[in-house]
Amino acid sequence: MDKYKEHWNNRCKKYGYDAVGVIGTKGGVQEEQYRKTIDFLIGKIPTDKKVLDYGCGVGKLSHLFKAALYIGVDISEEMLSIAKQKNPEYT
Repeated sequence: MDKYKEHWNNRCKKYGYDAVGVIGTKGGVQEEQYRKTIDFLIGKIPTDKKVLDYGCGVGKLSHLFKAALYIGVDISEEMLSIAKQKNPEYT
């Protein structure tokens, strides 16, 4: 478990908010992948229920849910730090 934690913390230190997804993509490829993920999820997941986002990373999908009903967890303290900065109203 420690090696996974170390891996994600190091990746996050190096890439910051872009640490999740496909590293090294150019021309908005990563953003397009997230747009497709969001388009797929919208309408398929209830947004009025409590959500435990296990492996939330930097919180890129948290905005799909109501902040009061959302809890994001991750193995990487670095990822959670960025998630808290980008999404201060979420837990």
